[in-house]
Amino acid sequence: MKRVDLKIKSFIIKGALLFIPIIVIMGFSYFVISYSGEFTTVNEVIDKQKNSEIILYGLAYSDPTPYYKLKSVIDRNPRIIALGTSRVMQFRSEFFLANTDFYNAGGGVRRVENLNLFLDNIPSGKEPEIIILGLDQNFFNPNWKDFLEENNKLYTFSKRIDIFSNSWRKIYFDYYNGKFSINKILEKENGSIGLNAIMNNRGFRNDGSYEYGNLINEFNSDNNSKLKGYFSLIKNEGSRFEYSNKISDNSLYELDRFLRRCKERNIYVIGFLPPYAHEIYLEIERMKIEYEYFFELEPTLNPIFKKYGYNIYNFSDLNSTGADACEVIDGTHASDKAYLRLFILLAENEEALKNETNISRLKFELNNSNSCYSVFTHNH
Repeated sequence: MKRVDLKIKSFIIKGALLFIPIIVIMGFSYFVISYSGEFTTVNEVIDKQKNSEIILYGLAYSDPTPYYKLKSVIDRNPRIIALGTSRVMQFRSEFFLANTDFYNAGGGVRRVENLNLFLDNIPSGKEPEIIILGLDQNFFNPNWKDFLEENNKLYTFSKRIDIFSNSWRKIYFDYYNGKFSINKILEKENGSIGLNAIMNNRGFRNDGSYEYGNLINEFNSDNNSKLKGYFSLIKNEGSRFEYSNKISDNSLYELDRFLRRCKERNIYVIGFLPPYAHEIYLEIERMKIEYEYFFELEPTLNPIFKKYGYNIYNFSDLNSTGADACEVIDGTHASDKAYLRLFILLAENEEALKNETNISRLKFELNNSNSCYSVFTHNH
């Protein structure tokens, strides 16, 4: 009997010794992901942000952006939202009057098909009064296939176990490559949730707009570094730059259905085609035959919007906003400052927006800004 007990004890000890290294290895990753706030639920973030606590929400190891934006719209019930991909994330609450209830739901959709899914999830009575709708040009390219299979998962939040199992190895790789430091995690500001927010000051502000943080330091560099890679994408049919001589009929159907349903729910929609850096636009223009669909968008979309009493504006070329060449983040994303120019143009043409802002104040702020990036402070 004693012999059996000794064997059992020996087995337990050996087993424990075997698992100690695993526990230590996993423990480091768990500490990083947990202490940095990567496990913080979307509901917790929304509660903090809507209660005026200054929060910057930037995750590194999961991306619940569509779910976070949809849930924020439902919980906060704003009167005005900006809706689209990352190319609408530059609209700021500072563009509006102080008493205007605005939320930036940029990132809430990734394809034109997602628009109706997003609207379906907003309960009746919770819909916004105005949607500023950014429609990425590639939404209407039938040869663009990204994100086709993700509709069912778009508005869900990953479980902790899934986040951890998908990232614990990458955490070691990132640590080895100096992407984060333990000291900075331990010294994190209370308002930073997620490793990207802590290390790079990048993430979503309280109003849903995106803070690019450390990238601002690169904005003063020449435009070649910002646009690097985009010319190759255009010439080689890279993602979002696939050639097409026609507009997708399915995309037009989805847009028409979305606008019709917005009309039925008394939502006023202001559409726009978001800007490319001027040099990128010129490169697309030089390949007009390959990108024929691109130049048919405005005349095709305009009557669809008009049918429901709405307008769409074509800002595909950054120059159409009056922005300087430096007012870009990269080839497809303009800066907050460029979007302020764009917003002023929208407000001057749309009574619904004109009543929600002070255009003279915005122009004054714009004229007194020396930054290529932002007119307002970078505080979240």
